[in-house]
Amino acid sequence: MDEGETFLLWFDALKAGDRKEKTIEHLLSKDWNVENLSYFPLIMYQNGQADRAYNYMLHLTNPETKRREYPEVSYGVVKGFVEGLMGLEADARSGKISTLYRGKSDVVSELKDVPVLKTVVTVKHEGNKKSVLTNTGKKKILWQPKFLNDKGEVVVKTAVWVKAGGSLTVNRI
Repeated sequence: MDEGETFLLWFDALKAGDRKEKTIEHLLSKDWNVENLSYFPLIMYQNGQADRAYNYMLHLTNPETKRREYPEVSYGVVKGFVEGLMGLEADARSGKISTLYRGKSDVVSELKDVPVLKTVVTVKHEGNKKSVLTNTGKKKILWQPKFLNDKGEVVVKTAVWVKAGGSLTVNRI
């Protein structure tokens, strides 16, 4: 019932269920120091709390937030945006990246020129309806697009190769 609870979620030690939900509720019920709060954007995005995740990112980047210059804060915000909001994850074993947009369904979000798996990609999500992956690097990449449907369930699309210098658009439906 202390700061360690954050790490149970950060390292995915709790599986879906009552204990995980109670841990999230407890984290949201307390005031935490900025170091601990830096983990919250990613944790909240990964656990279906997109509005809270976004609000934590705004709080952590607010010039009025004390100690926001701590390295944990910038790391947490970047991780919250890249892996949380944009859902960009890389698997070096399979040479595959996946994406899963967790933002508002009517908002366009873009992450440009990300070096990943020996290439460079740009990911653009047009809400939860369409995603575009542009590979500006020199190596083809395997892309696994994922979407949240209207019920909040993850829809996994077939993985596709995106050639070097190429771009591919995938629609949810």
